[in-house]
Amino acid sequence: IELYQGVYTPLTRCYASRCPGDQTCYSHSCPRKFVSDTKRDTFQPATVTPNISNAPIPSSPSLPAASTLTPPPLPPPLTIKTNTTSTRQQQHSLWIHSVPRTIVCTTSLAERHRQEALYELIQTEIDFVGHLRYIKKCWIEPLSLQPQNESIVKHVFWNWLDILHVSTRLMEALVTRQQEDHRIRHVGGVLLAHVGQFEPFIIYGSHQMVGKFYLELEKKRNPRFAQFVKETEQRPESERLELNGYLTKVTTRLGRYPILLNTILKWTPAGHPDHELLGRVLEILEGLLLRLDGQVGQATHQFELEQISDRLLFNKFSAQQSLVKTRIIEGGGFSFFPSLEAHVINHLLYILHITYI
Repeated sequence: IELYQGVYTPLTRCYASRCPGDQTCYSHSCPRKFVSDTKRDTFQPATVTPNISNAPIPSSPSLPAASTLTPPPLPPPLTIKTNTTSTRQQQHSLWIHSVPRTIVCTTSLAERHRQEALYELIQTEIDFVGHLRYIKKCWIEPLSLQPQNESIVKHVFWNWLDILHVSTRLMEALVTRQQEDHRIRHVGGVLLAHVGQFEPFIIYGSHQMVGKFYLELEKKRNPRFAQFVKETEQRPESERLELNGYLTKVTTRLGRYPILLNTILKWTPAGHPDHELLGRVLEILEGLLLRLDGQVGQATHQFELEQISDRLLFNKFSAQQSLVKTRIIEGGGFSFFPSLEAHVINHLLYILHITYI
């Protein structure tokens, strides 16, 4: 007998790391979304995590007249802690699950999409700050207790604490705006006031490749540090993500802002104050990303030149000085002779023989 074979997606796990599992998350492809939509179509009460909203949920699809509706209470202030699995599961994954049912039923479809996009912006910002705090608590602070780790902390984490400060202020401003009403009216002014302080993202991004190099180098030459890295990455707070994964979150977060804001802008009416303000924020972000790309390219070339210069033995110091001031045009190794490397640097072709001492 030939049987049908396939995968029933509602029973699979969502790709999003912060998906609670028992309800849908911010992802449009969450396997629980189909089940949630079915419940919503039949007017079944949405699953709401306790201690967020105490407003009663109607047990019948019939609603009282608008004049008899009493305004539901606003959600209590959120407590933002270092990101853990239990903390994530206590947070709502969708806007419609964070507000009373009466608010959802009296909100237009377009405004629901806008509120979901705003909610995703705020929740992902909370997650991002949680990741930054995790690095500070579980990596920077323990390593800083030993004076000999000062160099590795500086090179690997660079200006991490500056980014934490900037992002925490933005997160707190967004959460405060969220607590003003069940439906967020506008966020353009908040974003415009903070996006001008994103310079630490550029500083970190231009140094990220150097930090990764020093991290791998220290793990190879320092067994105690390698053991510390292994043990810390296995802690529950790490959420099964290696240190390198967290170190790249800064630049990926900067690149994700335009995606989130464009989604909000898509569902924002043309006459809304946020329509113009979000456009200005997107222009600033585009300029920051262009600057980041340029500075990353320059830093990469400079670092590669310094690495080549440190590995060469010159008869004259002046020759080494001239190499540092040049630019790599092309470079690579030979498959038939692994110990040889060739680099085209300005008008010179360097063929290097690698010798290990």
